[in-house]
Amino acid sequence: MNINHSVCSLAVTCLFFSITNTAQAATFTRFAEGLQNARGLTFGPDGELYVAEAGIGGGSTSSSSIPSPNIPGLDLYLGNTGAVSKVSPDGTVTPVLTGLSSLALADGSNAVGPQDIGFDAFGTPYVLYGSVGDPARRDQTLIRSLSG
Repeated sequence: MNINHSVCSLAVTCLFFSITNTAQAATFTRFAEGLQNARGLTFGPDGELYVAEAGIGGGSTSSSSIPSPNIPGLDLYLGNTGAVSKVSPDGTVTPVLTGLSSLALADGSNAVGPQDIGFDAFGTPYVLYGSVGDPARRDQTLIRSLSG
């Protein structure tokens, strides 16, 4: 048996065993509840998990609305429901920064608001705000530091 035949046999054997393994079903467990359109997640320098929430806009009772540029015939409602929350290891959600602008359909879907949170080398937190729902066209602007 030559070396090429041995390598080929080994490759076919490996391929056979890799194909015959069945994928295991993933199991998911809900960790935290009550977040409104959760977006970016990051661990802070304190080891805590922080979540940017785009919010739910202002709802159909809001007087501040504009026609949707992407969905003809629907309005977008402005509200101050965007937030950044901290999630503890037991799943407890604690708001850290609230009252951020949010724009969404009347039912709270397709929300645009805080998209991500990050920390610089000194541990200063920053919120990244998305001004357009489509990530391919999103113009994100640094809007404020959590520390003031």
